[in-house]
Amino acid sequence: MSTLEQYLAENGIKQAAFAASISISRGALADLLTGRRTPSLALAKRISDATSGGVPMEIWLRDQHTSAHANAACCEQDHLPEKTVGAA
Repeated sequence: MSTLEQYLAENGIKQAAFAASISISRGALADLLTGRRTPSLALAKRISDATSGGVPMEIWLRDQHTSAHANAACCEQDHLPEKTVGAA
């Protein structure tokens, strides 16, 4: 299981081309890669589909769960991100 950044680098895929392939802006992709934003479930699925499962949807859910633990907010509330990119 790769992070999106690893997947793009390992496969020689330009960020702008990948962003276009999943119908988001280059800036929105940059926000995902730096962790400033998390994808909506619909966008996480598009990423998974575009990478043929190389970056599965679950990686984003795991990252959200890990962040919630780090913020001591885990397990008492849903792990819905405050900011999402590509919401349907």
